[in-house]
Amino acid sequence: MNRLKLILSLLLVAAVLSSCEKDENGNPKPQGAELKILFALTDEATLSDLSGIAVKISNIDNGLTYSAESTDSSTIVSVEPGRYTLTAQKREHVGNTEIVLNGKADDVIVQVGETEEVTITMQSTKKSAIVIKEVYYTCCVGENGKNYLKDQYVILHNNSLDTIYLDGLCLAHAYRTRATSPTHFYVSDSSFVAAFNFAWTFPGQGRQNPLPPGGDAVCAPNCIDHVGLGNTNSVDLSKAGYWAMYNSELDLSQQSPPTTPDKLTMDILWARSGPTSCISSTFDPAWFIFRVAETQSQFVENHIVTDPSQPNSSMTYLAVPRGCIYDGVEIFDAPNRNKRLFAEIDNSFILNENAIGSGYSVLRKRDEAASAECGFEVLQDTNDSSADFEPQATPTLKAEN
Repeated sequence: MNRLKLILSLLLVAAVLSSCEKDENGNPKPQGAELKILFALTDEATLSDLSGIAVKISNIDNGLTYSAESTDSSTIVSVEPGRYTLTAQKREHVGNTEIVLNGKADDVIVQVGETEEVTITMQSTKKSAIVIKEVYYTCCVGENGKNYLKDQYVILHNNSLDTIYLDGLCLAHAYRTRATSPTHFYVSDSSFVAAFNFAWTFPGQGRQNPLPPGGDAVCAPNCIDHVGLGNTNSVDLSKAGYWAMYNSELDLSQQSPPTTPDKLTMDILWARSGPTSCISSTFDPAWFIFRVAETQSQFVENHIVTDPSQPNSSMTYLAVPRGCIYDGVEIFDAPNRNKRLFAEIDNSFILNENAIGSGYSVLRKRDEAASAECGFEVLQDTNDSSADFEPQATPTLKAEN
């Protein structure tokens, strides 16, 4: 455990779920199983102490959740035997700086009569100036009564007090496209997140595309008026100022050229040959934003990888170093899906069980106190999408139609 300082042990957790007997916290009483949780800090992570770490314990198979909070000694909570995901977070202020630490443990198995020990490594998380505000991805039912899959969009938001220039900012969705199977790139010591099929970037040399405090940037594969085509449940993405994820030099035969008055288009950072549309999963996408330090062509040349579990495959991916990633959101359509983004990017996931064609998006929550203080919309950002986002039956751009 080379760069880790093991700091605290314990949470004793016991389990076989009692249907009616509860402890003083409202959780079922323990009945013989134990889970011992050890907290560890990376060398970069700092905390004044390890009390007050909030722990969420989620049963992968039945969706039951339990909560606990660490103390200087221990915390006891009961769970039923089964497979669990554990997420932990602590936030504290040092002067004017907020420190946020997140940690996660996946697929922890608790059995009756045994003690299972697990370590949660707490990672320092970044407060990003640009965050993902909304992902509309489930699409809608079109005029022909069939699912209409062309109207997806992602909204980025300037969550800072300063004007931020979008030039060079990149947007991609993570492999796997569906989260129903694990990815071999998601391991604790992996240095990167694998982008799949496409990675887009805003054009400009540094100061051409300003985004003011509280400003939004709408990005979409098809910047056209979907409502005007007769899809009354859809959105109008033909408005000025919207950015099209479109490139006329690529074979994007399943996409439409933008019809916005200013026809803003993002540049292609990387594209795998074959796909004819950059539409993401309509079930459980994972989007993230990043910047690269080197020139974009050098970055792509130096960061193409293949899946080590498939040595004979010609499938390639763009390996985006974890330190380059500013923000991300992981969306699941069921609680037993597989993570693709690491804890310092998104400690958990936002669950939206509304199916394809439902018209749902996931929307980041507004920080009302910060918004009132700053005079513009400030969004909640704890790097944990289960806390920061919520499903939205009416996407914000549809509400503006």
